[in-house]
Amino acid sequence: MIAAPRTLRARMVVVFGLLIVAIAGFMAVFLPGRIEDQLRGAAERRAVTIAHIVAGAVEPAVEFDDPDHARSTLMWLETLGDARFAVVGNGRVRCAAWHGERAPADLPAGVDRPSVRWLPDQLVVSAPIAQRTTGSGAIHLGFSIEDLHAERVKARRTVEIASLVVLGVGAVVCFLLATILVRPIRRLTETAGRIARGEAPPALAASGGGGGDEVVQMASALSVMLERLSQVNAQLVDASRHAGMAEVATGVLHNVGNVLTSVNLTVGLLGERLAASPIDRLTRSAALLTEARASGDTARLDAAIKLIGAITARLATDRTGADEELATLRRHIEHVAQVVLTQNRYARTVSVAEVASPAALVDEAIALACPEHERKGIAIVREVACDRPVSLDRHRVLQVLVNLISNARDAVLAGAGDKTIRVRAELVADQLRIAVADTGVGFAVDDGPRLFQAGFTTKPHGHGYGLHSSAIAAQQLGGTLRCTSPGQGRGAKFSLQIPIVAKELSHA
Repeated sequence: MIAAPRTLRARMVVVFGLLIVAIAGFMAVFLPGRIEDQLRGAAERRAVTIAHIVAGAVEPAVEFDDPDHARSTLMWLETLGDARFAVVGNGRVRCAAWHGERAPADLPAGVDRPSVRWLPDQLVVSAPIAQRTTGSGAIHLGFSIEDLHAERVKARRTVEIASLVVLGVGAVVCFLLATILVRPIRRLTETAGRIARGEAPPALAASGGGGGDEVVQMASALSVMLERLSQVNAQLVDASRHAGMAEVATGVLHNVGNVLTSVNLTVGLLGERLAASPIDRLTRSAALLTEARASGDTARLDAAIKLIGAITARLATDRTGADEELATLRRHIEHVAQVVLTQNRYARTVSVAEVASPAALVDEAIALACPEHERKGIAIVREVACDRPVSLDRHRVLQVLVNLISNARDAVLAGAGDKTIRVRAELVADQLRIAVADTGVGFAVDDGPRLFQAGFTTKPHGHGYGLHSSAIAAQQLGGTLRCTSPGQGRGAKFSLQIPIVAKELSHA
């Protein structure tokens, strides 16, 4: 296998050389055929002209049936040099001939129009002879094509020599041209190499000697760029440091904000339960007991006892509900703490794996991202096709799922149709795949590649950071996060796929 040329000059020589070879090959192949066609065309025109002249000369002899006069007329063909035979017919039979033994046997006695036929050794042309009494006769002339073959060989040899000259001269020219064009570019390349090694001078000398105005302008522009590079470098370092700090802060705020929505809802539910506690019924029970003791009325005493029992049952129910809400609140606060802790882990680029159930992970993400779905008429379809615990970075995966389900919730609430969110989890080989699909507003097909870019959002009041941070988290887990949508108003689907790990993960 031939290795490709590595230097620019070698590549230019190869390209120009191939172009020259193509031109020379075209000349060697195409021009001889064109020259031969022109020679054949000229021979045909000459033969047809001579045939018309001879036909006009022998027409009286054919008309008056005078073969001797016709043969004597044909004798002047001896002067042409390349004429081989001549045959004259009156429409019925041959009436005169000159070297008729050289003529083909299938020549007709009469023809209606001129025709040309090429034989291996000669050119045969036929022309009609008009007669007033017996119709159309014919004159058939044969011409040698030896001179034509000689001209064709000569033309082919001339074209071959010209092609070789073009090929040789073109090779020299393309080498010199490539050298002239590459010389200033090579100088700039060497200067760029010194710049990369930190050895570049503060200014560049203008490149001359065949470079042209364009190369001189490029060298001047590069010189100006070097002067500004040191200033921009310091600004860039400072800006990148602030951008990194802002990205970490934005990630923490965005992920914590998703959880605070559920925290606010849990606190509101606790407040509603406290407001609905039967404190007034306890006061009424105390009054009934006091009156029953003072009056000795057993009926009031029984009513007070029943009321206290009902209040006790209600308080037990409220306590159970409050315990559940407090447990949910503790989980939310724990997740907030883990979000902050995860951001700290980013600085150490370490991700700790723990055993978790995909079903429990999906349920926790739904509880964090969309706890009030029943009140808002959102139907959540949960499909977990794997029942065994797996080892993964639980809180980082949970962070991504909360973002995806929160976006799905906002998408279905913004739409006017069906409000359904479908969450499916399954194991594929050593990969955990979780898909979140919704029937919401979707997004335009052209927006798909930009959804994971920082700052891009399709929400009216979005910040464009949730999907960006989720994609980064998926990449740090060694997985992928992808999205699809048939179009606006037709829903969307996000798929998270991450590898299952068995011990602590380290990310470069």
